[in-house]
Amino acid sequence: MYNANVCYGANNYINILYFLSNSVIHPHIDRLTFSCNSIIDKPEETLFSVLNDNGYECKYDRWIERGAYDRIRRYCSCETGIEVSILYKRIISCRMYPCMRVIIDSPDIKTIDWFDAICNSLGLLTTLSQVELAIDFSPYEYGLQEFLWNHLFLKYNSGNVRFVGDDVFKSLYIGHKAKNSKSVIVYDRKVNNLNVLRLEFRLNRSFLKRHELELDCFENVNNIDLSSLISFKRINHEKLLKHLQWRHKEQILRLGEGWRGVYIRQLMSYLGNERSVTSAGVVKSTVSGIAP
Repeated sequence: MYNANVCYGANNYINILYFLSNSVIHPHIDRLTFSCNSIIDKPEETLFSVLNDNGYECKYDRWIERGAYDRIRRYCSCETGIEVSILYKRIISCRMYPCMRVIIDSPDIKTIDWFDAICNSLGLLTTLSQVELAIDFSPYEYGLQEFLWNHLFLKYNSGNVRFVGDDVFKSLYIGHKAKNSKSVIVYDRKVNNLNVLRLEFRLNRSFLKRHELELDCFENVNNIDLSSLISFKRINHEKLLKHLQWRHKEQILRLGEGWRGVYIRQLMSYLGNERSVTSAGVVKSTVSGIAP
């Protein structure tokens, strides 16, 4: 049997070590999302009252056009500047959803512990549903971004790989942020008037549950080994082409002799970009797209 691992080679880390030696690295929690359930009627009103009494200012309260909730209310802490969004008023067809969803942007551990204590005191049952871990590299280096574009791989990834945006502002997405237990995004952004390159891990409920991560034990986030989630590889295009031809040889043989050459040329055009061939599904759609 043909071994797919021959398509990858150990990468040369000299380039990335050079970029990292000239970068300031800032790991932090970019966003945290948890849901609340309660047996009392309109529990959001009680939570709103507590936030108002503890120095949180309401920035807006408006309707949501899509999703499981009708309304969203946005708060900002007058002390820390941390912003909190609360989604409430479930639509009738989504009664199986939690009664509220709370999103905290750039939280610190003190804020997380405070929300855990407040929700417990109000009788709200919380479930941590998503954590976004971010690593910022500053100042921004295009060379580092290009290196991550070409060589960063998410281990055990069943999702696709795609670029979003134009040539000036382009983000790399590995995995599906909602369907997969984890995903990675590489993009540049401005933080405090400084351009930085961000490597962002989005960890969903199944991943968090596996690592025993909840609001009341959020310190377990320090036990997550990010190096076990990603790897750096260099694609050997020649071996990858041979592997794909071997893997889909039955479909290729069913093509007419003239169509086989068209297929090989089209496949080679996909391989011209290291991020083009992301799954067997791409190759299958290629075959079905040119079959007579």
